Amino acid sequence: MNENRKVLFLIGSPKKSRSTSESMSDYLAETIVKKVDWHIEKIHILSTIHENPDRIAKAAIQSDLIVLAFPTYVDSLPSHVIRTLMLLETRLDNSKERDLMVLINCGFPETFHNDNALKICRFYAKQTGLNWRGGIAVGAGGAIIGKKLAELGGMAGNLMKNIDLLTDRLIKDEMLQDDGILRVQTVPTRMYNMAGNMGWKKQAQKYGVQDRLYDKPDLKI
Repeated sequence: MNENRKVLFLIGSPKKSRSTSESMSDYLAETIVKKVDWHIEKIHILSTIHENPDRIAKAAIQSDLIVLAFPTYVDSLPSHVIRTLMLLETRLDNSKERDLMVLINCGFPETFHNDNALKICRFYAKQTGLNWRGGIAVGAGGAIIGKKLAELGGMAGNLMKNIDLLTDRLIKDEMLQDDGILRVQTVPTRMYNMAGNMGWKKQAQKYGVQDRLYDKPDLKI
């Protein structure tokens, strides 16, 4: 077990609070500190990368493990997350070994929608000399709605179980031969779609357009 490691959580959600990315990060951080005496630092990328990018670079340089948490947008990383990775590519050196782990979630039920973003992150780790430590790919991430995982009960049970497994891998310093990605779908597809449709209709009713949900203006001549 590596003692006194420094872990940097980079939260890539555009939400300043109540994001799925932060909920997963907080649970992983809490699980780590319960088991080992590692130093934890958390930075919200969007509120920092433009005004104080040096803070991100300095924290990354000092870290032993970088945990990148973000939502998948159009099969890729959000633009501010990409900008951060470009910054770190120019600032990180090879004076010490560093690990990279990712916590990715998407709004679609199926976890495979995260695959392209995962490939980007793994390739980035290889190109910049970071040790790839895998992570978690979550489907139906919107169901978490920024709540603490422990407050969600059974719905987050499988996700917490897999984050516990990730923690053990980190503490035991287990380097995996495969891509090291654990896949979790928070709720069944049918249930998730049903809830999404209900929410969509509720929003339409709020703005008085519930009778126009099936309009096809682009097909009008």
